[in-house]
Amino acid sequence: MPIAEPFQPLRTHIAGVSVAELARQFGTPTYVYDAAKIVERVNDLKQFDVIRYAQKACSNIAALDLVRRQGVVVDAVSAGEIHRAMKAGYKPGTVDHPEIVYTADIFDREALDTVVKLGIPVNCGSPVMIDQIGERAPGRNITLRINPGFGHGHSQKTNTGGEQSKHGIWHEQLDDCLRRADSHGLTVTGLHMHIGSGTDLEHLAQVCGAMEKAALVIGRTLIGMDGREHGKDIGSMTFPPQMGVVEDHVEDARRAGATIVMGGERLEREGDWYPPTILTDVDHSMKIMRDETFGPVVGIMKVRDADEAVRLANDSRYGLAASVFGSKREAEAVARRLEVGTANVNDVLVGFLASDVPMGGWKDSGIGFRHGEYGIKKFVRPESIVITRFGGKREPLYFPYTEKRRAQLRKLSDFFAARDWKRRLGRNR
Repeated sequence: MPIAEPFQPLRTHIAGVSVAELARQFGTPTYVYDAAKIVERVNDLKQFDVIRYAQKACSNIAALDLVRRQGVVVDAVSAGEIHRAMKAGYKPGTVDHPEIVYTADIFDREALDTVVKLGIPVNCGSPVMIDQIGERAPGRNITLRINPGFGHGHSQKTNTGGEQSKHGIWHEQLDDCLRRADSHGLTVTGLHMHIGSGTDLEHLAQVCGAMEKAALVIGRTLIGMDGREHGKDIGSMTFPPQMGVVEDHVEDARRAGATIVMGGERLEREGDWYPPTILTDVDHSMKIMRDETFGPVVGIMKVRDADEAVRLANDSRYGLAASVFGSKREAEAVARRLEVGTANVNDVLVGFLASDVPMGGWKDSGIGFRHGEYGIKKFVRPESIVITRFGGKREPLYFPYTEKRRAQLRKLSDFFAARDWKRRLGRNR
């Protein structure tokens, strides 16, 4: 974590340029931005997967273009900010890491029209926003902007959480929000939580706990048996003995020092229900990382580079399927080194739909293949028919064996198989 420099209330220079000279050249008021300092702050945050900038802090188009070129994506709170972001070079639309997200507590007519027309992802800060986007664009993905019930900051003006804050969905309204989303066929794919301002790590730990609770609420609504609406992602275990395997693998990891981020215990309901479970601090001494768990459990392990990732991925007696995510070129290069029957690049299940390529496992992961040429040929019984073109009265390779015949076969073998003509003609024995 970089150490903040002491704030200086009086400055005579900005980025090495005299403030007085700037005033003489451009008049006052003049707004000046230090590009090098902005890039420095962006680099401080690059340990995170995505850096998203709330452009309401400063929507200067030159500043937006600068952070865009550093790989930063933006939030917008109005139609005007969406258009400013596009003017700075950001592209609208829904992708894995959308360049523009509409993050607000309300829609006005223009903003709603714009996000629907351009396909801008919406981070809903109020229950009514869910109904508004659901009525205009049913079936889309949304994220929820949550007020955890507490906040932090040196004054109420900078505290964006808690009862005094107008921002975000109150944390006790999540069930209602999920019912609204279901009624419009919307899928909640992410959570955003207000934390106020400042860098109090104790407070941030509280926020992490609140986020985990919210994620479990969202997650539990996605576990169950489908009714008429087909709104569930995770069902029960279909093979009761497999529940024992899942519990054994998770408990083995727990005893060996793994951290259970979420899940980790079977659900108390009729049937064999196990919640989505995430483990960290895992290694390859644990069953969860070497054996086939076949349950809703994933272990997350940091590696130094692609070489270590490949080595560890191949450190298993199983090799059914794998998925590699990243730039297409690099991900494909990694996928080609994995000892598996099917390697998906930037996808999880597409290999099951590619019926023109074989699907099967390596090592101890099953026998044989299905789909493709290999899948058809496993239903065929091969038969070889060999017809001798030049047959004599006696078959040269069968009884009776004589010294003369052995010498003839030796010469014939040398003629067709020796490395050079001298040996083939018998001159170099």
